[in-house]
Amino acid sequence: MADEPESAARMCGRLWATLVVLRAVGEDRGRNTDLLDEDWLDKAQKHPADHLGRQLALAAEHLCRARRRGARHGEAATRLFLAIPGYLPKDGRIPPSFGGEPRGTEFAKAYHEQRGAYAEYKPLFK
Repeated sequence: MADEPESAARMCGRLWATLVVLRAVGEDRGRNTDLLDEDWLDKAQKHPADHLGRQLALAAEHLCRARRRGARHGEAATRLFLAIPGYLPKDGRIPPSFGGEPRGTEFAKAYHEQRGAYAEYKPLFK
């Protein structure tokens, strides 16, 4: 039996985790890590098109900043940047909201799973 494709809510949760970790790796230590806070997770799932769209537009800038920080940051940011297309919804559209059950729960659960998968990058920004 083939695996079921992930829902848009789960894919966008993974995308949000990838984008905020990319931003944190690209910033100077302790700066602009606010998107890692749970408050932003709630905002992102309620208005994903706005927040994910904004961070997608800035992704290349965060990649360049990370590369300027050094090889370790640059390599991590490159892996994160290259993962982005795999988490975009298949139809290319980010829905306007995942705020309610069960989609909001799917978004948050996928976000936390993906953040856990990126634990190796934590020393680069915290």
